[in-house]
Amino acid sequence: MKKRDQDVMYYEDNSIRITRKNYVKFENNMLPHDHDFLSVSLMLSGSLIEHTEKGTRIVKPGSILIKPALLEHSNIFTECCTILSLNIYDWEYYKFDYKNWNIIQQHMLLKYFLRIIQDKDKKQSLSALKSNLSPIADTKHIQESIPEWVKHIRTIIDTQFLEPLKISELAKEVNVHPVHLGRTFKNYYKVDIKAYQKQLRMHFAVSQMISQNNNLTQIAHSTGYADQSHFSREFKKSTDFSPKKIASLLNV
Repeated sequence: MKKRDQDVMYYEDNSIRITRKNYVKFENNMLPHDHDFLSVSLMLSGSLIEHTEKGTRIVKPGSILIKPALLEHSNIFTECCTILSLNIYDWEYYKFDYKNWNIIQQHMLLKYFLRIIQDKDKKQSLSALKSNLSPIADTKHIQESIPEWVKHIRTIIDTQFLEPLKISELAKEVNVHPVHLGRTFKNYYKVDIKAYQKQLRMHFAVSQMISQNNNLTQIAHSTGYADQSHFSREFKKSTDFSPKKIASLLNV
């Protein structure tokens, strides 16, 4: 990744701020603290160790961090880092429980991150982001009601999304009819199985662009596509951007 010497302010108003900031190894380490806003960050380069009440994790390029307001956390920058951050100050977003967000929500956030950076009419993009955040933000009660066999199928997809998956084989795994599996999965996760697998692959592809020096042909093959052109078409359908455009926007 190319290094950027200066921080960038992409957008700021009374409710939202979008920035790209650089942090120096060890010099920017942070003692336990919290924020009075919802923070969503995309790690572009470097690595850090973050500790919250949920535990400690190592954050690498391509990772998305979601921290609700008033969540105490601390960071140790083990390398120089570049982070793209979205801060939302609207009170209506404070009450949501973001702990259960899955890769689909993260994929959606990444998509809107890129739109906001790219679009000249940022207010329209921000409005679209907020309208898409609201209905999926408070998902705790939905997660608790999902049958265990449906969760099991999702776990299989989450861990094997780079492999060819047949709905008929997944249905045999939990002893249900393929049609019933497809309908039930979509009922709970608001996306069908094939679309879910595709979005997992696209999110993985973005993380590969950020964290690796692989060319698009290598990334296409690693995400299960036979050639770069097919991958590029599917990628643009999923994210609204070509792979080269995203690489340019993220400066990778």
